[in-house]
Amino acid sequence: MRKLQETLAEVRRINGLLPVCVTCKRILSAKGYWSRLEIYIERYSEARVSPSLCPDCATKLYPESFN
Repeated sequence: MRKLQETLAEVRRINGLLPVCVTCKRILSAKGYWSRLEIYIERYSEARVSPSLCPDCATKLYPESFN
């Protein structure tokens, strides 16, 4: 029963505002723990995270590939 209540609390948060650190992008759970965004998503949803680079980050990280 407790696990169900915890999961429901997270679902309510997902439907509302989620506290996300503007610097490291970690997310605050209903229990007060900070975790990486992709871990949070996989724990509280059916989604899976696929690591990728957006064009802006790819250009910054690998400028020689875009000249």
